[in-house]
Amino acid sequence: MMLITSSSRNSKKCRKNKTMASLTRKTMTIYDKLLLLSPRTWFGVLHQMQESPFVPFRIEQLLQSMLGVLIPLLVLFLAKIDPRVILPLSPWTFGVIHSGVVGPVQQIAQTCHFWKAGRRNALPSSAALFSTESCLQGRIESGRCRRFSRYDVFFPPPPPTPPPDNNNSQNNNNSQNNSQNNSNSNSNSNTGQATLFLPGALISHVAYCNVAAKLSDLGICVVTVSMEPSRMATKYLGADARRMKRIMKHVRRLSPTTIISWSIGGHSMGSFGAMRLAKELDDSITKLFMWGAANFPQTRTDLSNERRLLPVLVLQGSNDVMCAMDDEQLADFQSDFPIATTTYRTIQGAAHNWFASVQEGDPTFCGKASIPMDQQQEIAARLTAEFLLKPQQ
Repeated sequence: MMLITSSSRNSKKCRKNKTMASLTRKTMTIYDKLLLLSPRTWFGVLHQMQESPFVPFRIEQLLQSMLGVLIPLLVLFLAKIDPRVILPLSPWTFGVIHSGVVGPVQQIAQTCHFWKAGRRNALPSSAALFSTESCLQGRIESGRCRRFSRYDVFFPPPPPTPPPDNNNSQNNNNSQNNSQNNSNSNSNSNTGQATLFLPGALISHVAYCNVAAKLSDLGICVVTVSMEPSRMATKYLGADARRMKRIMKHVRRLSPTTIISWSIGGHSMGSFGAMRLAKELDDSITKLFMWGAANFPQTRTDLSNERRLLPVLVLQGSNDVMCAMDDEQLADFQSDFPIATTTYRTIQGAAHNWFASVQEGDPTFCGKASIPMDQQQEIAARLTAEFLLKPQQ
């Protein structure tokens, strides 16, 4: 009877967890779509377009051109002159409209098309999607993952339970030795280390479920932060210091282990957001790791002259075309990092996109991996855990 009751409770709990995960996913989708209508989202998008490393968008040029058209219209209206007679005959008007209005509007349209196509290309394949959903559901059912509206938390495994006490003193000594050995061998299970992770451009934070789970298995509490609805890890689109502090405070309260120190990292564009936040959060962050960081000077933050030497791990893929640099570009890239505390590692055969569980992407832009995606993520998690768990000198 006890077994039947226990199994029925477990099955009810599993069904409840599955239902909650499904509802959370649907609620997040609806909420994210509503956020697209937010003026703050569009302000952040325009600000990001201005700082784009590709073709920067000049909003002041658009505003000046619009004023250049509206002011003559206003003057003609106040002078009671029909603007339809004079204005269309002015070559200056056509020049202003073509150079100052048509160009920026075309750029906005191209950006929206790139954003929509990029989100579609960042979707996982059917096999990766099944693996991600299975991993996420398994972690939720085991209590190793908690989902919230704007981030997911992956907890490290619990510490081993101590062996039962025996009356025999020799057995007591043996059990104490065994428990000490177990605590040493499983010291990573209760390290007190936690990290914030920012996703790459146009990639959902759920796509990092597998690699976050691997990293948490090595003893680190991992928080994958959502950048919906834009999926851009920039200051005005969700990757701001105030929000990170709120997340850190919340995770400290619900973590089963005491969090001693925080680190921050990210993939691709998320790594540059993490780089900026490491400077803004200052003493709250003890380490920084960056996956697939390309040479985009406009998006980097100078950490070379900080008062404290922040330990940094830069992890690249050998087949990553986006991160390929010549000697001059490499010197420029490394100039923003502290020389004494920065470590550069390369995963042989790894490409740009497969730090996340998504499609491989365009080989001419992201590179083509020569190792499986699961192997790349396992190596990335292991190298990152070694860096984060290494005691600071």
